[in-house]
Amino acid sequence: MHCPNCGAKQNGDEKFCAKCGQPVVAEVASTATKSIQTSKKKNNGIFGMFTISDEELKNQVENYDTLPVTKSSRGIAALTIIGLLAFSFLIVVGLNLFISDSPISYSDVLWSLVLYVPLIYFVYRGHMWATVALAAWYTVDKLGTMLILSSTHFNFGAIIFWMIGIGPLWVAFKVEQAYRKKKILASQG
Repeated sequence: MHCPNCGAKQNGDEKFCAKCGQPVVAEVASTATKSIQTSKKKNNGIFGMFTISDEELKNQVENYDTLPVTKSSRGIAALTIIGLLAFSFLIVVGLNLFISDSPISYSDVLWSLVLYVPLIYFVYRGHMWATVALAAWYTVDKLGTMLILSSTHFNFGAIIFWMIGIGPLWVAFKVEQAYRKKKILASQG
């Protein structure tokens, strides 16, 4: 660290420059701000929207088997998708009650659940393949919904549902990757 006024080298704990007497606190604050900004840039998720801090990733990996459902990344991902599916089902019920020729039927929902239920179960159990498959299926499902419901206009609802659901799945995927890496390193060493 150097004095912002005269450029003299500082030890780092002085508030004033020993050479010129000017305050050096501003430079300390800017250095701290830069390090915080650098650490925030780590672990950016998809499009920089879905992130997990390094500390939280470490916590998730170290306490992988002991975290409760509502605190583990895989549990949060499973609960989020279940909640979104329940809300989607209510929307389908509303559409079918008020629109006689609704584009989405109850059978469409039931067939969709045939894929969702096992994938959600295996995501919760910590299978990386299930996390990837659920993210892919959820994306295809939301694209299909957008195309079915958007014959005359663009449907933002499907995009918003996708963004809400894919974030926790991305975080769960990152945790699964780190957990597997830790297990591999532990078995090798």
